[in-house]
Amino acid sequence: MTWEAIAGFSSAVIAICALGLTIWQARIARQYNKLSVRPHLTTWIHFNKTNHVYVVDLLNNGIGPAFIKDFKLLIDGHAIVGDGYEPIEKALKVLFPQYQYTSRQAFVGPDYSMAANERRQLVAIRTAGNVAVHPVV
Repeated sequence: MTWEAIAGFSSAVIAICALGLTIWQARIARQYNKLSVRPHLTTWIHFNKTNHVYVVDLLNNGIGPAFIKDFKLLIDGHAIVGDGYEPIEKALKVLFPQYQYTSRQAFVGPDYSMAANERRQLVAIRTAGNVAVHPVV
């Protein structure tokens, strides 16, 4: 074997190693990027004592968009079925059967994309008088 062949072979080995490390680094960078732009959906409940209004918001605290495929309301582990606003109206009747209230509701449809730091009001409930309602969401 000549020095030219050894130099050519070592150059090929170095090039293959460099290519392998580049591919490995690209995979790690892609995994990191996926994790760093994850959405984080949560609910926020707040109460205005002056107006007796409870509000439940859905918010995306993550730094990436949330692609919502399905949205279900569960009460005691059982799904409330219906279309549009119907599940929220049914849930309110189950949760607050003895209270007088008015409500305003919204729903998240399938294939909705919720941007990072976006907030959507799901339901606002105004109770009549000085009734104290403690919803569990």
